[in-house]
Amino acid sequence: MPYIYRTLVFSTVLLGCWSCRKDEEAKPDSEVRQWVFTAGREITDKQVKKRFIERAGVPFTVLPSTQVSPESVRFIKPDTVLFGASTIPFAVVKSGRQYLCYSPLVVRISDPNDIIHSLLKHTSPLVPIPTATGFSYLTKEVRVGYVEGDNLRISRLHYRLKRTGSSGSFSERSGLLFNEFNQASSARIGTGDTLAVQESSMLVPIQ
Repeated sequence: MPYIYRTLVFSTVLLGCWSCRKDEEAKPDSEVRQWVFTAGREITDKQVKKRFIERAGVPFTVLPSTQVSPESVRFIKPDTVLFGASTIPFAVVKSGRQYLCYSPLVVRISDPNDIIHSLLKHTSPLVPIPTATGFSYLTKEVRVGYVEGDNLRISRLHYRLKRTGSSGSFSERSGLLFNEFNQASSARIGTGDTLAVQESSMLVPIQ
């Protein structure tokens, strides 16, 4: 499975680059927001949502203890940051309180129309690569944060996607990304498919 869509832990390499969007983005708070969609429409029944989310391969639970990270971010230059224990530097572009982080070109994608990629509000262009690699494109993972005092509030996006194939078979993908939800992607959820998305955030101290 492409790197960007695996379940991620914050203490692993946090890849990022920032794109400017002045006045467009509101600083997120500690609120947890959940959506469930099927056939392009939102499911509002709380019990149906709860049952589907509870079966996700990646727990959607956001405990108070997970809302402040034991890791930190360290700016080695005004436009370069290190995340956690990683020694990989990431370029930073600031737009007010918003920081968008773009990794090096390490994310491999086979299908430019991949549904999980479309969930992301902030993305980087796809760069074609030789198909002999088994993939068609490389791109950068984008992570989103907002300055809040001496911390960076990092956005978290949990997802669970269950799809029905033409033969009646099922496939499922779930994971956690440090990005925001592109709500327009819900229109791509077809009949027989179900998508659950949760937005939350965590505070990461700035060294």
